[in-house]
Amino acid sequence: MKDNFEQFIRKARQVRFSQEDKARTHELLSRYMRMNPARFRAEGRHQVQRSPFFQEFIKNCKFLYKPMMALAVLVVTVMAGGGVSLAAENALPGDVLYPVKVEVNEEFRAMLAFSQEAKAEWKVQQTGRRLQEAEKLAAKGEFGSETAAKVDAKFEQHTQKLSEIASKLEAKGNVEAAAAIHSSLEATLEAHERILGALRGEADGRVEEILVKVKVKTREAREARDRAEAEVSAKAHTEVKEAAEGKLGAAQNKIAEVKSFIAKMEARAGAAATADAKARLEAADNTLAQGKTRLEADACGEAFVLFQQAMRTAQEAKSLVQGSIDIELDLDDEDEENEQELEEEHPPADGEIEVETEIETEVELETDNEREERGRSGTQIEVEL
Repeated sequence: MKDNFEQFIRKARQVRFSQEDKARTHELLSRYMRMNPARFRAEGRHQVQRSPFFQEFIKNCKFLYKPMMALAVLVVTVMAGGGVSLAAENALPGDVLYPVKVEVNEEFRAMLAFSQEAKAEWKVQQTGRRLQEAEKLAAKGEFGSETAAKVDAKFEQHTQKLSEIASKLEAKGNVEAAAAIHSSLEATLEAHERILGALRGEADGRVEEILVKVKVKTREAREARDRAEAEVSAKAHTEVKEAAEGKLGAAQNKIAEVKSFIAKMEARAGAAATADAKARLEAADNTLAQGKTRLEADACGEAFVLFQQAMRTAQEAKSLVQGSIDIELDLDDEDEENEQELEEEHPPADGEIEVETEIETEVELETDNEREERGRSGTQIEVEL
């Protein structure tokens, strides 16, 4: 026990604040100072009012009330010069620094997520992180039954929390945010479904068990997203148009973000993974263009759906590139088999079929060359979904 603690302390000494954590912490404190300037009474005593922002901050700090978490934060802070463990970010279940990763780093990031939408996006990322850990361990032949059980429990916990957040947003009438949550989760799960499919023969069937559960959650996310998108489309025209215009900006930002990511990771990802990612981004661009056309035609509900589809395609490209780097797995050889299986087990939902029909109808109005090019892109999108 003593040796393990000393090993932990040695590694903790090497921890430093990442640039992202420094920036977010600085922003957090600056915002609070601007919103809550010190006030003085006549007798010169300080008076600080508690704003809703401060109350949310305190509520998000509740993980520090746990004795072990407080100790962990104290150790990392004192011994590492005030850093949240950057080294722990690469830790896997069973590693010495893994508790720091999930109980300190991730809790700290959750503390900075104030809105329900931000909390949900972080939960989507946590879901991907748990699956990523399972994939790395499986690729190394170290995905034991105990680890698999822990990953499964965390996976269920994250997805359940996402469902609760989405339900609360829907109850408050914010269906657009709920649709975005379901869409983001669906994209993350589909990417990891493909990676796990390539690893399904590993770990004595334990990868297969996780894969089955991921497929179930993918279908649930897709169905929930379809329902939410239908509710958005049924709103008043002005509301739907506003939602579609907002989603257009989000889709453009997502595609730009993924293009930048792939450009930086191209050398590490390899030719096959990069080519696949670029093809997906081209499909995302095509879908975005179709959405713009529908928006200009005042078909705002269809535009909203297409913009979400473009974001999912781009996000899948990013996740697959990251996966190919993390486990050094060439997914290209598994594409045809896994996509065929995906089509058989998860046929497109009714909403998606309708959108593709609209795209095909619109393409018929273009030139022969454009129709041929669009046809190839449309086929690719249909297979991937």
